[in-house]
Parts: sequence; C-alpha cells; structure tokens
Amino acid sequence: MSKPSAGINFGEYLRKGLENSENKDKNIDQIKCLIKELNHQIQAATDKKVGIMLCTNLRAQLTNFALGLKSVEDTEAIKLQEIYAYSISNANEKKSLTKFDFGPQGFPCTIYVDGNRMTAGDIESLQENLGELLSSARTGRKISELLKL
Repeated sequence: MSKPSAGINFGEYLRKGLENSENKDKNIDQIKCLIKELNHQIQAATDKKVGIMLCTNLRAQLTNFALGLKSVEDTEAIKLQEIYAYSISNANEKKSLTKFDFGPQGFPCTIYVDGNRMTAGDIESLQENLGELLSSARTGRKISELLKL
C-alpha cells in the first residue's frame, strides 16, 4: 500500500467548499429577493389581482413526497423550480410562466422565454431576462387570463 501524497492540503479544499456554500446561499437569497420585488411590482401593476411566485413544480413535489424527502435541499429538486403567475383572489388559479433552473451556486441560472434558453450569470442579467419574460406575448396572455377571473 502506498503512502498518500504529503503535498495535498485537504483543509484548503474544505475552506473552498465552505466558501462556495456561503456564496450559494447569498446568491439564492438575492434571487428570492428579486422574485419578491417582481411579485410586488406585478401586484401593483394589476391592482392586486395577480401575483408571481417561485416554487418547486408539482412533479418534483410529488417525486419528493414519494421518496420521503423532506426538503428541496435533500435532492437536486431545487433545479426543478418554476415561476408562476397566480390569481390573488383564487390562489388555485395559477399559470406557469417559465421553468427556473438554479446553477450549482445559484448562478448561473436559467429561464426560458418563448422557447429560448436565457442564462443569467448575475442578478443584473437575471433582471433583464425577467423583463424579457414579462414582455413576451405568451406571458401577457397568461396574465390577461388571470386578470379576467
């Protein structure tokens, strides 16, 4: 049996892992704050008739339940998120606007607008991508349908 190399510093790898974990938490917090602001502005623009939320899609929720997993962090399910528009008067009425894929550290993250994959490496580019999502005819139609409820 050979001896392990004395030149490797596992402590440095651990430090990097801890730093990456902290960065991921900060990035996801930034993304969630942006979605909250998006929700606030959509509610204001629709006279509090429509809201926006980011949540795990139903298929991922059912899979997690079937597997007995307690949280999104137990799996890669955090990648299986969607942005929904919903009726504030009837939260059961909701429409998926886009899939939302988190990167390994929150960023880069990806949304899909009219079939186009849009990846954001930071919060500013995510803001722009969400603007594109809101200005698409498909999103406009879905929010219009919710406004009519």
